[in-house]
Amino acid sequence: MSLDSLTVWSGVLLFAKTSALVLALPMLGNLVPPMIRVFSAVILTWALLPVVPGPKQVPLEMASMVLGVLGAIGFGLLTALSIQAVVWAFQAAGNVMDLQIGTGSAQLLNPALGSVSAPLGQFHAILASVLVFVTDGHHLVIRGLTSNPPVEGLHGVMEIVAITLQTATIAAVQIAAPVISATILIDIASALVARAVPQAQPYFLALPAKLVVGLGIVAVGLPALALAAKAIATNLTIW
Repeated sequence: MSLDSLTVWSGVLLFAKTSALVLALPMLGNLVPPMIRVFSAVILTWALLPVVPGPKQVPLEMASMVLGVLGAIGFGLLTALSIQAVVWAFQAAGNVMDLQIGTGSAQLLNPALGSVSAPLGQFHAILASVLVFVTDGHHLVIRGLTSNPPVEGLHGVMEIVAITLQTATIAAVQIAAPVISATILIDIASALVARAVPQAQPYFLALPAKLVVGLGIVAVGLPALALAAKAIATNLTIW
């Protein structure tokens, strides 16, 4: 590979894209120092440069160069947003489950994501970060870096963001749906018991029932979450 001006310009654009992606990755969080992430972006750029289709010519104006670099950074951030959407979907589903089964008040700090969430929300967020790698989601990211899908200005960017958030929201509802359905049935059953036998106080029986049934559904549904993570990743537009 000859080191001419076009190759250098292609490397600059690819490094801008990969560095924005690596620095914004949610699973790296605050645990990986920025220097290590930048070094990882350099290695990834060097590995992908021979296979990534670069620009046909080097722009002669400074404004065109700046716009090209900003466009590459924006593409990297959009790709990171797609990965973040997977984590968001799982964490939102876990937070809803926490509210339904009564563990929402137990707030825990997640140092990797730099946020505070309830136990199931934090568990699902960490699980999503692991499943991204287990289901070869990082391969989808690298494949996305080797292509340059057309994004038509601000409207195209907003459309990608909207579709990504829509996919994450639908996935969160689908993941939390079994626990929500089970707790609603328990609430209906406790209401019927309270109607028939007011002195039984079924509220105190419904709380542990929700906890046991909810955790049981989460445990049984763990294998299906890997398929859910894979489906979310492959349905995201930016990839």
